[in-house]
Formats: sequence, C-alpha cells, structure tokens
Amino acid sequence: MSQNLFLKGYSRTDIELLSLLQQDALLSTVELARLTGLSANSVRKKRKEFKADGVIASEVAILNPEQVVGFIYFQVDLKLAGGRPDIRGAESAFDVDNPMILQCFHTTGPWDYRLLIVARGVSEFEKFSEKLFLNNVEIDRFESNLILRPVKFSFALPLQ
Repeated sequence: MSQNLFLKGYSRTDIELLSLLQQDALLSTVELARLTGLSANSVRKKRKEFKADGVIASEVAILNPEQVVGFIYFQVDLKLAGGRPDIRGAESAFDVDNPMILQCFHTTGPWDYRLLIVARGVSEFEKFSEKLFLNNVEIDRFESNLILRPVKFSFALPLQ
C-alpha cells in the first residue's frame, strides 16, 4: 500500500492492532481485544477491513532460519544489461517467481536489484546462479555473498 496509514483514516488503535498482529497473527480475538481495549466484535471487523483494504496481505508462519537446518542464504546484487531496469524490470530479466528467491528489491546505486536467495547448499546455489544469472544475456553482471547467520529476521513494519 503506497499511502500512509494515517492518511487513510486509521486510528491509533488500528495501528496498535496492526502492530500486535505483525508480532503474532495467531493472537486470539479475545486477547487482541484485551490488549487494545476494543470489543472482540470490533477486532473481528477490523481484521476483515484490514484484509479487504489489502493492508494485511497474508497471514503466514515465518520459520526460524536457525531452527530449520539445511538451508543457506545468499545476498545477490545484479545489474541488468542495457541499464534500463525501470522499463524492463526483473520479471522479464530472470525468473523472479522462483521459490529460491525469497526477496527481490529494485535498488539505487551501482546495482539494479538486490535479492535474498535460499539454497540447500553451495552446489544448488551454483547451479541456480549459473542458470538464472551467468548464462542470461539480460544480466550484465552479478555479485553474491554467503550470509553467515541471520542477525535480525523480521518483516514487521515500525508502525508506532
């Protein structure tokens, strides 16, 4: 959503409710009502509104990367050939929907895109990068870095 939540008419209680849901989307309606001072019925209505407005995109389980063994993470910066990523975009240059690509950001600076990629080992990442980047005429150059360990792993926006 491109608009500021406050411009869209959300109250401080709405922001508080959204913050709580970002911390734990499995909190019960009763618990959320207790924490926000709303009635349980109001909490149910607000959650429906947030979903209908697209503020809540999805409710998912975020796995702890330190508990799920066998995966390694890579940061990949890449530059598209031709220097026009704003027109062509990542979707036409490489398979952005590949499940190994966890995140993809269009960036400023010397690189056009920054990706977070997960693999089940260096050899899997090597095959992946060879197929998607090295042998791809749409990619001018790329640089990858092995992520040693996640220091902070969050998707929560600082609403308050």
